[in-house]
Amino acid sequence: MVKDGVLRPVSIPKYDEVGRDIIQGNMRTASMTREQYFEYLNSL
Repeated sequence: MVKDGVLRPVSIPKYDEVGRDIIQGNMRTASMTREQYFEYLNSL
């Protein structure tokens, strides 16, 4: 995942279930809302 202005990569694991802490950490790193994050995941 690439987002302008974010220097760190965001890793999205392909597990059947991803822990809440991983999702929250990714959203915080990418400065994304919950809606933006899941909208992006659904577009993959």
